[in-house]
Amino acid sequence: MSKAHSRTVVVRNPQGLHARPADMLVRMANQYTSSILISRGGEAVDCKSILSLLTLGAACGTELSLRVEGDDAEAAIDSIEQLFLRGFDEMGDEDVADNNSDRNEPGDSSESAESVGQTDSTPSA
Repeated sequence: MSKAHSRTVVVRNPQGLHARPADMLVRMANQYTSSILISRGGEAVDCKSILSLLTLGAACGTELSLRVEGDDAEAAIDSIEQLFLRGFDEMGDEDVADNNSDRNEPGDSSESAESVGQTDSTPSA
């Protein structure tokens, strides 16, 4: 039984979702059999296509929604979220630590909920 998972991620690296991080994202997504869509506003694209990802024009600070459906959906969405949290390895260790501590601050539920996102574990038809 495959499940659909949804999560919101934030582009944290200073240069945004340019060619190198998009390539990393495509390589990560292609390790999974699940269908992986990423969207900005009303535009949803296949996370396994570098050209589709680049059309999102996601600059630093952009919120993106992930929707992953398939047998390995939970592992896929967790791995992809980690790429975003690490800033696609384009940020210094200090910047990553600052971002991780920011999202865990008590009383700052809006940043925490948006950075980590929500998981929807509803079975698909």
